[in-house]
Amino acid sequence: PQYGTTVEWPADMRHDVLVSDEDSGIDVLRLQDEDESFSLLVRSFPADGATVADGVTFWAEQYGQRWDEFDLLLQQSGDDVGGVVVQFIDDAGNDVVQYIEIYATPESDVLIEVILTTTPDQLERTLEVARGVQLNGEPMLQTFAVDEVLDAA
Repeated sequence: PQYGTTVEWPADMRHDVLVSDEDSGIDVLRLQDEDESFSLLVRSFPADGATVADGVTFWAEQYGQRWDEFDLLLQQSGDDVGGVVVQFIDDAGNDVVQYIEIYATPESDVLIEVILTTTPDQLERTLEVARGVQLNGEPMLQTFAVDEVLDAA
């Protein structure tokens, strides 16, 4: 809410504002389906000179070092938006797919990360539901086509 960013979601999704910290400049909103088969985090924060490409590089390379079993499935970066799709085994032994999109806001030095987390067997349904969520009036998770994500996973 600090940056004038709007997020709209279907009425059947639960939401929680996890963080809205004016001192750090970080906002985090979590959306979940009723059955908790996925979560969608929307995180806004000061870019401090970082770019979309920097965010994509972090998620594609440095983040993967955290997991023993990690696969970078898709990666693309532009000036205003970029994304990655990754799959890994988490600490609890779960097979996880994340579709992460990073947006630059042209009016301020702010980056917005959208992090969709689900399991491979819920991915197709999750992508359909998540595409009903809008960021500043536009659908999220558009860097890759649904078929492209499903084929990669």
